[in-house]
Amino acid sequence: MYGMLLESVEHFLKEKYGEKTWNLIRLRAGVKKHVFVTHERYPDNLMIDVAGAASEVIGKQNNMNRDDFIQFFGVCFVKFFSNYGYDRIIKVSGRHFRDFLSGIDNLHEHMRFGYPKLMSPSFYCTEETSAGLLLHYKSKRNGFYRYVIGQIMEVARAFYGIALEIKVLEVLSSEIGCHAIYRVNFDNTAFKPLLPDMLSVRESRTLSCEIFFQVMPFSFVVSNNMKIATAGNALISTLGNVVGDRMDNVFSLRRPRREFLWENIKTWNVICELVAKIPCLRSHGFKKPALRPMKSLDSAQLFSSLSRVEENSPVEAARTKPNILAIIDEIEYRNNNVVPVKSVVRRHSDVQSTRKDILLSSLQARKDSYTNKLVRQLHLRGHVKYLKENDLVLFICSPMIANLDEMARSGMFMSDLGLYGSSQEMVLSGIQSLPQLEYVRDQLLDRGKSLEESLEKLEQERQRSEQLLCRMMPKAVVDRLKEGQRAVETCEVFNAIALTA
Repeated sequence: MYGMLLESVEHFLKEKYGEKTWNLIRLRAGVKKHVFVTHERYPDNLMIDVAGAASEVIGKQNNMNRDDFIQFFGVCFVKFFSNYGYDRIIKVSGRHFRDFLSGIDNLHEHMRFGYPKLMSPSFYCTEETSAGLLLHYKSKRNGFYRYVIGQIMEVARAFYGIALEIKVLEVLSSEIGCHAIYRVNFDNTAFKPLLPDMLSVRESRTLSCEIFFQVMPFSFVVSNNMKIATAGNALISTLGNVVGDRMDNVFSLRRPRREFLWENIKTWNVICELVAKIPCLRSHGFKKPALRPMKSLDSAQLFSSLSRVEENSPVEAARTKPNILAIIDEIEYRNNNVVPVKSVVRRHSDVQSTRKDILLSSLQARKDSYTNKLVRQLHLRGHVKYLKENDLVLFICSPMIANLDEMARSGMFMSDLGLYGSSQEMVLSGIQSLPQLEYVRDQLLDRGKSLEESLEKLEQERQRSEQLLCRMMPKAVVDRLKEGQRAVETCEVFNAIALTA
């Protein structure tokens, strides 16, 4: 878990019981650090250990056991995250409390951008009535089902002004995680049951698959054996005939971060993102017109010029022989590796080639060559609808495309995109899709880790240097040198000294 959860525990235990009591709890739980870092990850069992230590130190006087403290920590977290601005997200997450419960997974996905290693649980609602609903909680962690109760009760009180009654109906714990079922009783006035007339099927309410897939051409339907039953024309045109293929063979699940299983898909109530494992069929990348061929240059002149240019440096050759081919050193991407090669750049006889022109042309040629070699994977984003009467899952998706170049490499056209989504606007405006931003974020995190490793090595070398200095001279002198004093200032005069053998 991230340090923000433990920060909330520390803050409210100090506020309610004092810093001295917190230090006793911290030491009893085996926590050596005095401060928790917000974005640093800690062992999952650390909060449970703190709750156990709190029950031993102050549990008797407050009549609270370990589970009571865990539930109290859930309340603390909801009160604490307003310091980071997350209360604004909760306030607009749903008009009614039932909407908040249905959208908890979306809130976790929103937080994943700031906390990339977040192992968020999954929530979904069933058997909803005007008096409440059943809330299902699934997590890879065990022992936190009471923590969830504290969070939900505090959100209901602080943001929706309603009182809750939560009963734990069942808790299934195993090596793979925990599945808890809560009965949440509250005044669910927003729930409107379907009227008998709305449940009836009329011809005027039917929508043919042909019309639906015209509106959402990248959507598809999956059967309970995880095979694609039908798909839109745009999806088939881009990836080929994938009908009949297993979904997990065609797509990889990028969001949510859960197992790609039929039982999980049916209960999803969260934004879904898929990345195709197979490349796009077509590609119509933009090509620039070729340079005009040189005139009045026969083969003998060409070979003699090439031999003279190879003897000189590339820049000098460009300056002295502007009316012939200038050979410069170039690099090329081959199988994601940088390979030094020779690149021939054409120049017209009446154009004076300079070093800047050659370098710019070569870099642009390299960029165009590498861009044209890229095969863009189709990235779909949307949500899932479970069709209970047919035992099918409908993926309502649209492609995520950043710009026109990316569309060209994907082999798609503007006419392939649905008219009622934001895909066309994203392409024309050049909005960066989330995977690209996350790729940049991951690169920054990797560089940050490399920097931390370098700083650790630097600290080790610094300590090693201090040890060597302490071996050669007194420690008092070393300390004065570390403070910035000059070596001459550390010299002292003694009237008499005694030497012992």
